[in-house]
Amino acid sequence: MSEEQFWILLSKKMAGEASADELKDLSALMQQYPEWQYAAQTLQEMWQHKTPEGTDTDGAFERHLQRMQDAAAPPVGQAGTHEPTAITIPGRRHTAWWRYAAVAAAIAALVWVLWPARSPQGGAGGTMPTNEITTRKGSKSKVLLPDGTTVWLNAGSRLTYADTYGKKDRTVTLSGEAYFDVKHNPSLPFELHTTHLHITVLGTVFNVKAYPDESTTETSLLKGRIEVEVKDRPGDKIILTPNQKLLVENNEAGTTANATTKNDAAPEPLIVLSRLKTSPLVGVIAETAWLDNQLVFNNEPFEELALKMERWYNVSISIEDSSLLGKRLTGNFENENIDEALTALSIAQGFTYQRQGNNIRIYQKQN
Repeated sequence: MSEEQFWILLSKKMAGEASADELKDLSALMQQYPEWQYAAQTLQEMWQHKTPEGTDTDGAFERHLQRMQDAAAPPVGQAGTHEPTAITIPGRRHTAWWRYAAVAAAIAALVWVLWPARSPQGGAGGTMPTNEITTRKGSKSKVLLPDGTTVWLNAGSRLTYADTYGKKDRTVTLSGEAYFDVKHNPSLPFELHTTHLHITVLGTVFNVKAYPDESTTETSLLKGRIEVEVKDRPGDKIILTPNQKLLVENNEAGTTANATTKNDAAPEPLIVLSRLKTSPLVGVIAETAWLDNQLVFNNEPFEELALKMERWYNVSISIEDSSLLGKRLTGNFENENIDEALTALSIAQGFTYQRQGNNIRIYQKQN
């Protein structure tokens, strides 16, 4: 099936007009092409906002279309790089024509900003075509890979893999945080690369946090068994068993307690192996609480919590007073918006803040 057929099937599903066979075909396509899932998920979430009775449908549609076009317009001075997919919507019932039209219009507009990036080269002598799935700050996404592996991507994360995935290999690259439920396949190991780690598994459930702006990379194993190789320590391989967590320092300043390196050798990164614990505050494992929409922090420096809050709430936080950076904080946020979260922290830690849109500046409160 073509991309055009995929979007037609999706539009029919969203309009409530898809048959059982069409829904089956759509599900198969979404598993075959996971890079389409994020755009499809976003469109379906938008479509759930139904038009109230008595509303001027034609006028509402025109306003909706204009908002979609405005949202999808490339920034000033930056030309778009995608050609919108041409959609032909079959007319089945006169009363539903505007539903198909609205879906098609949203697809045509949003394809500019939602379509995953692919390498333009391929074939002999070229770069292997690459699929990329991303989540923006303030959002999360669930993806089903071609082999049946399920991935939940946390905010501000990127997952890439080649077109050979599930055929010749099962290799992915992660920047950010993701929770993996890997489909068992002993003949084709699942391999995950981050900047600092190489993880090999057969079939298991684990979480990896590898944001480039954080000082550590973490791997937490919930089920099964994984092999972790630290890239800055060639030859060292660590086997994790369930409920174990591996923390690796990203920068080159850390050294292991028993490191014996030559004077001209780069220091080895600090490695800490520990057990996963349930947070006494919320009764869940802190490392995977984000799956339940909970931001849990336990004795964390304010500087690190600010990074998490930036991704969680899609804001920019500047801590103006350096004395606040190292303050240790413990707590959790679930349903709080950014203002409620900041107010709670300011009361507990004695600071004040100013907010202009998505930009937040934090100061030490003056006595």
